[in-house]
Amino acid sequence: MSAQHEIAKLDRALATRGQPVVFRRDDFDTGRQDIPVRAFLKGFDPTELVGGVDLNTSHATLSPSDFASSGLVPQKGDSIIAGGRTQYVDNAEIRRIGDQAVRFELTVTG
Repeated sequence: MSAQHEIAKLDRALATRGQPVVFRRDDFDTGRQDIPVRAFLKGFDPTELVGGVDLNTSHATLSPSDFASSGLVPQKGDSIIAGGRTQYVDNAEIRRIGDQAVRFELTVTG
C-alpha cells in the first residue's frame, strides 16, 4: 500500500471516530503554536502499567495531514489538550512507509 493510501485511511477514521484536540508547541524562539487536530486518545490497559506507565498515561494517534501547513513534527515536550486536560508528550514515534510519515504515535502523560 502507498503512503498516501495509508494517510487517507487514517484521515477517514479520525474524521469519524477521532476527537478534536489541540496540539501545542511552546518554543522560546517562535512562541506558542496551537494546531487544531483530530486524534485517537486511549488510556493504557492495567496490564500495560509497567515501566513508568501509569493511569495518567495515554496513547495518541495523529495524522501527518494535520501538520502539513505548519511543518511541525510532534516531539517530546509538546502537549495535547483534550476536554480541558493537558497531557505532555513523553515519546513520539513517526510511522513511515519509505521516507513518508503516515502517522504519529504519541505517549502522553498528565
